[in-house]
Order: sequence, then C-alpha cells, then structure tokens
Amino acid sequence: MTLERDLAAPSAFGEAPQAILARCQEAAALAGKAQREAVWQLLEMLGDPHPLVRWEACRALAVTAGLYSERPRLGTSLAVRPAKTVSFSELLGAVAAKLHSPEPFVRAAAAEALGLWRQTRVMGMLTEALHDEDATVRSSAATALGHIGDQEALKPLIVALKDPSLWVRRAAAEALGRIGDAQAVSALCALLQGEPPLVRAAAAAALGHLTTGPARRALIACLKDESPEVRWQAVRSLEQIGDLKALGALEALEHDETLILGEPLGVWAKRAALAIERREVGLWNALRKALHAASRRVREAWARRRTPKEGEGREALLGESE
Repeated sequence: MTLERDLAAPSAFGEAPQAILARCQEAAALAGKAQREAVWQLLEMLGDPHPLVRWEACRALAVTAGLYSERPRLGTSLAVRPAKTVSFSELLGAVAAKLHSPEPFVRAAAAEALGLWRQTRVMGMLTEALHDEDATVRSSAATALGHIGDQEALKPLIVALKDPSLWVRRAAAEALGRIGDAQAVSALCALLQGEPPLVRAAAAAALGHLTTGPARRALIACLKDESPEVRWQAVRSLEQIGDLKALGALEALEHDETLILGEPLGVWAKRAALAIERREVGLWNALRKALHAASRRVREAWARRRTPKEGEGREALLGESE
C-alpha cells in the first residue's frame, strides 16, 4: 500500500486502533474460506474506510483464490453445493465487478486484490484499470501488474511511465523492475532526468533488476544525483548488478555522511563496493586468473624448449660446417 492512500482514507484519523485491528483480524480469519458468506463478507471489506482493513481483505481473497489452483477439482466439488460455496469464476467476477465501483478506493482495492492472485487471466482487467480516471486506481493497477510479472504488461507499463501522476509513474517503474525485462531499460533511464526524486529513486531501484550495460552506466551517473534517496537507491542497485567500473564512483561516496536508515550513505557505498569486489574478483575470477597464468607458463616453457641456448646454437652451427 502507499502512504498517500493511507492518508487519504476517510477514517485514517480519529478511529480507535483497536477497532481497526479487530476488523483486520476478522478479514484475516476469513482467508481460505470459500463459503459464500465468508467471500461476500470479504468483498464488502474491500469498501472499508480504512486502507489496512482493505489490504487484509485483499490478502484473504488471494488465499481463497489460491485454493482453486492448488486443488484443481475444487471448482467441481463446490458446484455441487452452490448455496454454500462459490466457484472460481463467480469469485473472479465478483472482485472484477468492484473495479467498476463508483468509489475510487474500492476500485483500487479490487485491483490490488487481483494482483495478489498472480494469475494472467486478470491481465486484461488490470490493463484497462491503468486508464481509470483516478490516479490511485491506476497506481494500484500498475502495482498489481508488477506482482503478476507477466511480460505482456511491459508495453502498458512503459506507457504508464508518462502518466500525469507521479504516483502512477513511480508504481509503473517499480512494476517494471519486478518484471525484470531488459526492454524497459531505456524507458526507465529516461525517468532519471527531469522527474521528482520519488520517481527517480523508483527508476534507480528498478534498474537494479536489469543486468545490462546501459543500466549500470545510468546507475553510476545517479551516484551524483542531488537527492540522497536517489543516490542511495543507485548504490543499492549497483550492489546487485554493478561491475568493477562502478568502484571508482562508489569510492567517491565513501565520505557522504547523509543518513539513510540510520547509516551514512558512505557506509552503504562501501558495502556495495565490497559486494562487487567479491562478485567480480572472487573465486571464479581468481580461478580464471590461475588458469591464464598456468597457460602462460606452459607456453613459455614450450618456447624455451624450442629455442636453443646461445652456446648450444654456436656448437650446432660449427658441427654443421665441419
């Protein structure tokens, strides 16, 4: 869930935490129950005024939807007792109907719920939700497509990188990082220029999942970004995909005292550099060097055997002249 959605919730302020916790626990208790009453109750909770309750309802519905993939014959057995249980198609249709609710926060919750199912059959619904009039719904749809991780979402998510809302652009960048397809590199690199720090940081984080030369070069350039959050995300991404070319730029950050999560950014940079050195100059690289050195010694020994010494050369020539 996103901070802006929490703050925008009608009951985010003033409601007793105990009441919110009770509804969250109620939703969690209904997870994995395919009985019609339980499912209908969770569907109603998608419209709860508090985002934490809606999130728990999303998770519970995902657990219930997972029953159908884990037990292929469950739909058949449930069809025998339609009054007590729901079929998968009925469950899917009921959640999909929430995407057309007049309330934006309900539509957003439905998109989040479908994303947690991680089933490609909902891709079309979520792609359509990327065009919703409400930015919160579009952001939730982008996040959901990232959770599913199907490459068919690449093009609509790349288009979403140009959405008017920075929250949608950020969610689309994060989703492309989760999918991890190199086709998104150029579009993500473009986000590193002229965008708010929140979006640039999301793009830098996403590039950390794309092991390509252009991604590495863009991340190295990000180490000089004016925003500490962007520099931090670039450091973390280079820790994952950086090579020896990033070490100089990381070393330049070692004296950066900006605190990120309680640690100076320089400490994060040193940690990333060490990870790169271990990865690039580790066991396999040492083995390659050893093999190369051994091969060179063999070639030198063979060359010495074929080349006569100075004295031996003269004696051979004299012997031939006699």
